[in-house]
Parts: sequence; structure tokens; C-alpha cells
Amino acid sequence: IGPACVLYSGGKDSTITLRLALEQDPGVLVMHNNTTLGSDATIDWIRKTTKGLNYIETTPDEAPVEMWQTRGHWPILGKRTHTEVKRNTPGLNCSPVQCCYHLKEKPANRVLTKQGIKAVIWGNRAGESMRRRMSFVDSGFLFKPKKYTWHQAYPIQHWTGDDVKEWLEENAPDFPVHK
Repeated sequence: IGPACVLYSGGKDSTITLRLALEQDPGVLVMHNNTTLGSDATIDWIRKTTKGLNYIETTPDEAPVEMWQTRGHWPILGKRTHTEVKRNTPGLNCSPVQCCYHLKEKPANRVLTKQGIKAVIWGNRAGESMRRRMSFVDSGFLFKPKKYTWHQAYPIQHWTGDDVKEWLEENAPDFPVHK
């Protein structure tokens, strides 16, 4: 397909996905979307595990609290319940989808476009939510969204929690499972 990018959050699933991708291409682009809301320990882990890799860290165009106050995209509701609550609460100005867009997707898209990325590799798994499960049923492991020039790949979407635990124990004993 072309140049790829692994989205890396530092979590279990993205750590597995990153290490599997590095086995295939040690020079693969690795990107972390630093919303500035995470813990220092997490960002330290991410920077430690990506040291020496082809790594890019994005940050939002504006501070999250500033964005929430000026745009009203408060992430106070889950995506599924947002519409119902907003319908029943006149004047409520919140949008969890827009929050993610401004904090993660928008800065990431600029990098992906500039780098000429053709495949974005995610560590999402079907077992994490019904929404993901149904999305994977509809789209599969690799698909091309209409609104982007790159494909999206989910190589561990079929893994169970036990698969993740076993892989980490065998292949990433340095992963801080307790966190």
C-alpha cells in the first residue's frame, strides 16, 4: 500500500501493535497524539519506548480547557449517550466527537498528509466495545475510509484479553501491566 504509521497511545494494545509493526518495518512512522491530558508517567513511558524510532508526537492547536470553553466540545458524555442527552437538555453545548477531532484527529491528519502515509495502523480490538465490534464486522481488518487518502488497519482486532496478556508476558516483560 505504501508508507505506514502506527498510532501509539502507550497502552497494552498499541504496544503490541507497535512491536508487531516494527518486526515488519523497523523504520515505520510511530505517532503519539499527546492531548496534554495524560499522566507524566504515561508520556515518560511513551517517550522511553519510542526512543530511537521514527517517532512524531502531536499536540492540539489549543489547550483542551481553552478549546472546551471557546468551542463547547466538552467530553462529558460518551458518544452514544451524547445525542439523547443533548436532545433532552436545551442549550447544552458538548460534543465528545468534536473533542477527539480537535485534540487528536486534526493534528494527526496534518502529519499523515505531510508524510504521505498510505496506511494507519491502530491497536483497537473488537472485544473492547460493541461499537468497535460492529465497525469491524462492517469494515474488516483493512479498509479505506471515504474521507481520507490512507487505509486503516487493525491487525489485532480479533485478539481477546487473554491473547493480549499472554503476548505481553512472553514478548514485552517490560510493559507496566499494573498501570
